[in-house]
Parts: sequence; C-alpha cells; structure tokens
Amino acid sequence: MVFNKKGIDIGYKEIFGIIFILIFAVLWFKFQNEKFKPAQEEFFDLEACRISVLKASFPTQGVLSLSDLNGCKTQEIKTAEIDPDLIHENLAANINNCWYMFGNGKVDFLKNIC
Repeated sequence: MVFNKKGIDIGYKEIFGIIFILIFAVLWFKFQNEKFKPAQEEFFDLEACRISVLKASFPTQGVLSLSDLNGCKTQEIKTAEIDPDLIHENLAANINNCWYMFGNGKVDFLKNIC
C-alpha cells in the first residue's frame, strides 16, 4: 500500500495498471509513427518547398535558380502500373502537388533574374 501526499491509498494494482497503460501507449505511438512515416515525410517535404518559394517571393528576397530553393527536390517516380488511366491519375496528382508547391502560378519567386 502506498500513500500519496493527500493520504489517498494507491495500491500496487493501480500502479502496475498505470505502468502497463503507459507502455502500451508508447508502443502504440511507435507503431503508428512507423506506419505513417512516409506520408509525413512527403507532406513535410512538400510544405518545406512551398515555404521556401513563398519566402523567395518577398520583395527583398528572390532566387537566381530553382536549386537555390530549400526543400524543393526533384522526384523520380517509378510505377509498376500498366493501366494507362492509373498512370495518368498518378502523374496528374504529382503535377498538382508541384503546382501547389510553386504557388499555383501566382507567386513570383525568380525576381532577381533580369
């Protein structure tokens, strides 16, 4: 039997129950983190590029080439699909992501080029 500061009786069953729940929560979080890691990395890479483009669009900023943008990576996409419709859908989704990252054509981030 263990007493806390208020004198409330906390039994060993409750302590072991809390420890079990904490261990279960940590393991569950680790599993979920590994499961969704590729999607998280893709999202954060996309947003890092978008923020870099938006930063370059400020009046005192700008970049001389696309390689100066932080976080924007060229992607090499390989697919095992043979259905042309699925290939076009995948290509359209990637073009849409690229268009989003570079401000949908509304952001002028190459200001220093004369």
